[in-house]
Amino acid sequence: MEQTQTVEQKAPDIYTHNAAKDKNARDLIDGALKPYGARITNDGRIQKGNKEPSGVYVTSSKGRIRFRYENGQLAMSGPLEAKTVKDFVEKYWFWAPVKGRAK
Repeated sequence: MEQTQTVEQKAPDIYTHNAAKDKNARDLIDGALKPYGARITNDGRIQKGNKEPSGVYVTSSKGRIRFRYENGQLAMSGPLEAKTVKDFVEKYWFWAPVKGRAK
């Protein structure tokens, strides 16, 4: 019998130190995504609302945030700050904060 795997179980090995596992980084990223109606999933991907999680993983290491595609290719990198997350979602997906959301 074939065993089904969830998408979160298929995360590439490069994400073993992802931001989803670092509580401080996760809190910072989740806080920065909140005004956009988005969050970071358990496997480190960005998810907006109840849509399918994106193919972009968020990793953190040595005081930096890295946004990577599923194949490991770097999309953007910056300091471990809320501004880095804001810059990424606004420049990459052209997101704007959702009215009525906390900033």
